[in-house]
Amino acid sequence: MSSWQQAYDGLLPPEFLRALSVESRHEWWGRRLNALENGGAVLIVADSEVGAPEGFAFIGPCSATEGELYAIYVDPRRWRAGLGSKLLAAAERMLADGGFEQAILWVLEGNARGRSFYETQGWRPDGALKIEEIGGVQVTELRYRKQIGGSGDQLRAS
Repeated sequence: MSSWQQAYDGLLPPEFLRALSVESRHEWWGRRLNALENGGAVLIVADSEVGAPEGFAFIGPCSATEGELYAIYVDPRRWRAGLGSKLLAAAERMLADGGFEQAILWVLEGNARGRSFYETQGWRPDGALKIEEIGGVQVTELRYRKQIGGSGDQLRAS
């Protein structure tokens, strides 16, 4: 929860962020785990030396030629330590290995930190946007896109 709370501080209502709990995320995770069980989705978990999760990336299909990064989060204590870049590279590689030529992700328009991270990794906004309601407020999400396969490009872990 701390990753969500810190990443979206100032972007989502404080009372919504304070109320986040494992229980409040059950429905979200229930849908994602169902996708895992029914194939197509992959959860990549980064563990610490003591076996505690420090971050994750969740990926799967969007269409026949596009994969999607559904979510990527890293423990805020590990921000700027390279873990997010490694998770994203692994996610891109797995999507490319799965036969996807391009990958997409959605990011809050006001999430300057997230957008900068994706742009540093070669992702670019493609002009698509959607309006969602999160925590009782409407937010704009921008779609980012990256070529990950199909043109002979091979990704390497950094």
